[in-house]
Amino acid sequence: MKRYVLAFAWSCLILPASAQQIVRELMPTPPKGDKLEVRLATATIQPGAVGQWHTYPNHPVVYVAEGTLTVEFRDGEPKVYKAGEGFVEPINTVLRGANKGQTPVKLVIFQLSPPDAPSAVHAPQQ
Repeated sequence: MKRYVLAFAWSCLILPASAQQIVRELMPTPPKGDKLEVRLATATIQPGAVGQWHTYPNHPVVYVAEGTLTVEFRDGEPKVYKAGEGFVEPINTVLRGANKGQTPVKLVIFQLSPPDAPSAVHAPQQ
């Protein structure tokens, strides 16, 4: 399995001439384990919607395909990402997503995790 993950990661580094690199960031705490699971998901956040407070055990990489996403941090300033931008979400940090715009936000989310690790962990309200 490890060979397949490494082959997939290597293939992502070789971009076709028309591809545009969106995110390139060293992960301070890469996932650990003999077997890692590749997770790819999409999400749509409707205008005015605000997600639940949560944390991540492993870094998700998020691409904003449409709209403008506001990531609110319980202990920090919010960050705003527009369509065409991507970012790596921090681990063990309480945050939530919000759509403060007038159009839906569409996201593509990639995460590499041990198979038994949750994608996200709910954080209690304060």
